[in-house]
Amino acid sequence: MTEIHVLSVAHLEPFQVDRLSAALAEAHTAGVDLGSRVPHIHDSAQSLIDLSSKLQSGTARLAATLDTLGIKDPATMNALECIIKACRTLSQSAASFPSHFNDET
Repeated sequence: MTEIHVLSVAHLEPFQVDRLSAALAEAHTAGVDLGSRVPHIHDSAQSLIDLSSKLQSGTARLAATLDTLGIKDPATMNALECIIKACRTLSQSAASFPSHFNDET
């Protein structure tokens, strides 16, 4: 079985990400068994949950600031809420992705 290494890219420089991406693409093209992507999908789900929470917090601050200034923009606020909802739905789907999923199907 392929050993899975979870790589955090949170603190990598762009050139490092580019190098890792190129190496991954080369391995994929060569037909190397890269193992299951399920752990990465689950990790991405948590990142998306965190980011959507930050977006909701920022949206709430924006709404409060706009309200203080007397600016009403319900269409933009509604669009932001739709984006937050879509992010949460996607993150829930990724989080519930089955661990036993066969990548070859």
